[in-house]
Amino acid sequence: MRPRVLVADDQSALREMIIEMLKMLDIHAVGARDGVDALQKLEENPEISVLLTDIRMPRMGGYDLALEATRRQPNLKVMLMTGFAEEGGPAALMAERKIRTLFKPFALNGLANLVKQMLVDES
Repeated sequence: MRPRVLVADDQSALREMIIEMLKMLDIHAVGARDGVDALQKLEENPEISVLLTDIRMPRMGGYDLALEATRRQPNLKVMLMTGFAEEGGPAALMAERKIRTLFKPFALNGLANLVKQMLVDES
């Protein structure tokens, strides 16, 4: 089975570009427009093993999404995306090493390396 990633970002063009980048890496990706939508997609797709989420989104941001998603699925790996250097991640998840941060803008190889590393870490 191909790896599965959930991409949560309120900017539809960026979300679709990331999904296409992941498909080029033979990684199945599902998109969500915000944290609330992402939690629903996680329920519908329990085989998702990595959550790639923007930190700043309407309704539910990336921090709250990461905490709730890992509460529901403890083995879920999380990668936060941000364009702001001062943003890192929730301390509880950072301490458990379940979370990584990807700074925007990023190149395909940077995204590929982090996602592949997270997928390897889960085995």
